[in-house]
Amino acid sequence: MDKKRLQELISELQNGTDRQRRAASFKLSNSNEPGAVSALIQACSDSDGGVRQNALNGLRSIGNKEALDYLDSLNQQSFQDQGDKTTESIYKYAAEMMQHGSTAEQIQERLVEKGLDKSSASIVVQNLMKAQLQAINESAKRNMLYGALWCVGGIVFTVSSYSDANPGGTFSIAWGAILFGAILFIKGFANYKR
Repeated sequence: MDKKRLQELISELQNGTDRQRRAASFKLSNSNEPGAVSALIQACSDSDGGVRQNALNGLRSIGNKEALDYLDSLNQQSFQDQGDKTTESIYKYAAEMMQHGSTAEQIQERLVEKGLDKSSASIVVQNLMKAQLQAINESAKRNMLYGALWCVGGIVFTVSSYSDANPGGTFSIAWGAILFGAILFIKGFANYKR
């Protein structure tokens, strides 16, 4: 967004009708422009609830140090709830970057660019890495458990079928269940990280 358009929106936010202020606050909140932070901070005390909500959303979205400091400084309970969402949005943003293949260093750099200090960005990345490892391990454990159940179930069925068969008669081998269970167990074991 160019500076002229930014100034027009800030002017509408400060001097416009309710409808113009709501529209301007919405556009500024979606602009991710650090230059809009001070105007959005002022808009947090607007008489219109829609303007206030858009301003808070914009501050969370921009997420630079000034915006986050302001959100953290709010003492009212309704705004503290919004502050919780700010932390949530930081983690969500970092998790989305991780899902798209960004490295830990890239995520940390982007968080610092967005205004988070290095130690906070490092903590966010470390917590995400721990959560990712935990999720991988839970999935691996579940695969090992279900794999073992399928494999043992197949073996029990095969042994039962063999013991029930007449001497020299036919019996069933549950090779599908045994093989599926073994593969699932091995997959889980291979993915388990200590």
